[in-house]
Amino acid sequence: MRYQWYKPFLIVSILFVFVASFLVIITLFSPQWQTVDISELNAFHEHGVWWDCVSSSVVPLNVADNYGPGRHRKCTQKFDPTVAAVIKAAVESGSADMQELLLHRLLPQDKAVLFFTIFSVIFAMISVVIGSCTTCFLPNAVLYSIALLIATLCSGLADVIFFLAAMRVDNRFLTGIVNVYEQQLGWAAYAHGIGTLILFSSFACSVASAYFLITGKMHSGSSLPSGGYTAYERYEYEPYEQRNQQKVPDCHGEDDKTCTYKDCPSNRYAPFVVITDV
Repeated sequence: MRYQWYKPFLIVSILFVFVASFLVIITLFSPQWQTVDISELNAFHEHGVWWDCVSSSVVPLNVADNYGPGRHRKCTQKFDPTVAAVIKAAVESGSADMQELLLHRLLPQDKAVLFFTIFSVIFAMISVVIGSCTTCFLPNAVLYSIALLIATLCSGLADVIFFLAAMRVDNRFLTGIVNVYEQQLGWAAYAHGIGTLILFSSFACSVASAYFLITGKMHSGSSLPSGGYTAYERYEYEPYEQRNQQKVPDCHGEDDKTCTYKDCPSNRYAPFVVITDV
């Protein structure tokens, strides 16, 4: 029955919600939203939404033994007041790497990603609670789709705002001492976009689930139970001309032997009125 199709759509939708929420939360903790390799400094910069990392193999000789072999990676939070003080000092002194240091601030696109992603996850979790109770309360099927739509829009706005900001010239290209370097979108930005697409797929499944659930309930409410009897049986009548040619004797009460009476069970047949031709 088509009515039962709402269950697989609902289950798949809820699974998609958990997968998408897990994916977008993971991206918030990654610094690889934008990356740039500044070769003249032998440094690889990773810019996230709330923390950044710098990997470099240039190590001062007096502290080389403390680092050991390989590249040294240092991460800082954008909320750290020490970082803000360093950036302010670099701007005031006119440092050559001032433009790159300014990217370590909490930029408007970073705030947008944090805000909309958090709200997206909140609405996604609310939708799971609502979706789990769709069979108990029919309007929850519609509310579930609405909550998922809000979650999808919030996540999509975060992607759009960050992408537009990343494509700006002053944010995309960094001027070094000798060369100009282009920032690339990291895996976290793409993963967040994939999470948004999964949320949209979950929303589409929720709409299909609501459609089958509501139409199934409406259809089952307007039809009789399986195996029941209809109010009226179908009767086959003879053609009008043939019926008029036959002489049907009149009945004069139950004692008239020329008439045949049939008992109809009251639980099977509803009373009806026969109107004869005049």
